[in-house]
Amino acid sequence: MFHCYTFVQIMVPGNKFSRKYSRAKAKIIKEGFVCSDNATKHLVISNAGVGNGVRRHHLEEIISDFESLQMPTRKSYAIVSFRDEKTAEKVAAELQGYVHRSDENLAAAAATFYVHFVQDLNGKSEVEITSCFGRVPGLEIIEDFISISEELKLLNFLKAENPVSRQRVCGENILKNRQVWHYGYEFRYKYSDVDPTKPFPNGLPSVLTDLIQKMKNQELIMNDPNQITINKYEPGHGIPPHIDNPEAFDEDLLSISLGTQTTMDFRKDNRHIKVVLRPRSLISFKGESRYNWTHGITPRKVDLIPSDGEGNLTPANRGERYSITFRRVRDDYKGPNFSETLIDSVASQPANETEAGHLEDVHVRQVYNEIASHFTATREKPWPKVVSFIQSLQPRYIVLDVGCGSGRYLGVRSDVNMVGCDKSENLIDICKEKGHEVFVCDGLTLPVKSCSVDACICIAVIHHYSTVERRTRAIVELLRVTKPGGKILVSVWAMEQEYKSVKSKYLKQITENLGSETRLKSESETPREVIPIHKNRTPFRQQDVLVPWHKRLTNDPGSRGQPVNAVQRDETPKTFHRFYHVFKKGELDDLCRDVGDAEIAESYYDEGNWCIILKKIG
Repeated sequence: MFHCYTFVQIMVPGNKFSRKYSRAKAKIIKEGFVCSDNATKHLVISNAGVGNGVRRHHLEEIISDFESLQMPTRKSYAIVSFRDEKTAEKVAAELQGYVHRSDENLAAAAATFYVHFVQDLNGKSEVEITSCFGRVPGLEIIEDFISISEELKLLNFLKAENPVSRQRVCGENILKNRQVWHYGYEFRYKYSDVDPTKPFPNGLPSVLTDLIQKMKNQELIMNDPNQITINKYEPGHGIPPHIDNPEAFDEDLLSISLGTQTTMDFRKDNRHIKVVLRPRSLISFKGESRYNWTHGITPRKVDLIPSDGEGNLTPANRGERYSITFRRVRDDYKGPNFSETLIDSVASQPANETEAGHLEDVHVRQVYNEIASHFTATREKPWPKVVSFIQSLQPRYIVLDVGCGSGRYLGVRSDVNMVGCDKSENLIDICKEKGHEVFVCDGLTLPVKSCSVDACICIAVIHHYSTVERRTRAIVELLRVTKPGGKILVSVWAMEQEYKSVKSKYLKQITENLGSETRLKSESETPREVIPIHKNRTPFRQQDVLVPWHKRLTNDPGSRGQPVNAVQRDETPKTFHRFYHVFKKGELDDLCRDVGDAEIAESYYDEGNWCIILKKIG
């Protein structure tokens, strides 16, 4: 364990430097450092790694009288040790906010240093590395699948076809981190599928059918793809981790890279493997890589890629890049059953891990992305008992809020280090706008070092996991990242909305009837294998349900966090369905007992929620 002591004397609350410094501090915390404001003989310098264009000789030129200089592989910081605290303090004052300009032709040519004090290195020369370049099961990469002349022909075609450059009405073609367009069928990002009843009338361009024929000739595919997605990435663009919808598309999934290289990240459980995609290469997803590993591209301008066969890395600029992704819509895919609602597809009980992940992606992550602003406006007040738990913790504790939503607990105390994470990208963006330290991740695979936080809270999250195995894994992850002796607060929705003759506010409240009706069956009419839609403000009849969220939408919704009273009354209502597993009395306690490594410090009922405080042992 590293202990980091933050040099805070020059911080000005609220200014731009302070905000960026706080983000750098959060990254250091995730690496296992513990921050304070006392000077020691050791410094961590954020943004002083090889990925920022910084080399050892650069630091040696601007830092003198150091005893050791460590630049951990694949990290964006350096660790410098001095003979005494006075020298370290002097260097920290000189380097805090120093702008380093690389002497190499890198996109990330300028890097601002943020300096933190560190002690107790315990002889470690590097922090734990959890990712590496390697092979993903079932993944095949064919270098130089097309020639340079074929690449040029495709690039000229795609640049001419780009709807943005052709000044079409193309708002739907511009995503947050890239431009997109499609052939065959329109890919619907809200549902990760296509509408099989609405193929494009003109078929596929001949330049792409020639490419498909080449794939068939080399026996890379058996059936012709009928949905093609073009992605255009500028330097710094990326795509979130995902698994292509197995219900909508066949197993065959291929993509060709054009222009410049990039690094694709593959994740499964706690494993993280990086793969370099070079220009003119083809990547084919089969088996495990297709269904069990997420793939995505982290937004950045410079990648660290292998420079030889001995594990050494070198920085490489990203440039303008295109990808061509080939899919085939399943012959038996009928699409979700859409009515007036936005996300209201019939959801069945998941039969395996892939289906469980897909159910949660559609009926949890995607829904919260859609309702993020409205959800935030109605969920700002912290729950008193959660606040009491946070207030009971020691000053300067590191507290991780897993499933932080819009961040209503992250600002409860200023004398503890609160860090939040959530799977909803839009909720995390709202947290960032509030100035909180947050990151996007799945609670089942927290990118946090084991035994590195003093306490965790996980409020109204675990009931969104659709199998008991995944709910158990969520508890195990909370325990893994918490130090021995640390406490964890977990709350979930209770099936018992009336407890000890007192009804929860959930049953008491009467909401406006927005007039939208679902075409799905009610709970009493629904077969067991189909997850029913729950009627709001009524007792739960079974544990696995889809809970509606009614929201009025505007043509111009404005900025995130728009107040509810700013929404016009004549808007068209939309309904979203969130998956919940509501817990019976004692179920949460049993779940926590089964995982071991913890004792139940307290278990209680609070306004329609079962809550538990765990203390990690060992």
